[in-house]
Amino acid sequence: MALRVVVGNGVGKVAGSIDESASFAPLVGSGVKDIDWQGVTSINSYGVRAFLDFAATWSQGQMRFHRCPAVLVDAFVLVPALLGPEASTAEIVSLEVPYDCVKCDVDFPVLLDRDELEIQGARLNFPAQTCSICGSPAEASEDAQNYIDLASLGAFGRKAVTAR
Repeated sequence: MALRVVVGNGVGKVAGSIDESASFAPLVGSGVKDIDWQGVTSINSYGVRAFLDFAATWSQGQMRFHRCPAVLVDAFVLVPALLGPEASTAEIVSLEVPYDCVKCDVDFPVLLDRDELEIQGARLNFPAQTCSICGSPAEASEDAQNYIDLASLGAFGRKAVTAR
């Protein structure tokens, strides 16, 4: 699915695949500081390049990312430069976190606000969830612990001190 970028009411909404055909042109120079990424389905290496080019155009001031899907959050972990210049790292306001059911082993995403994440040293604690299939407790996947790297950059609005 081709990337769709829409700007309205001071918010940018992005949906589709961030790939070789991706263009963030509607956001460049728009003054938008809040971007809703909920509809992003994938990002590849060409998309990373397009995203980095977009990040290079950010003016003074911090961007705020909303409803970031796990595929995009994983890309932020692998390529922290996607969060923009170090002096004004984008803040992740809300993100999709992968959870695993402890009983039926089903995986499912949960949209969390950054305030629901508890930073304890080099570890992130995620709120308890319940599996919608069997009703058993579910836990954030082990891969979600990699998000602590984003916390150490201040991407959740506060910095974590990590010693990894």
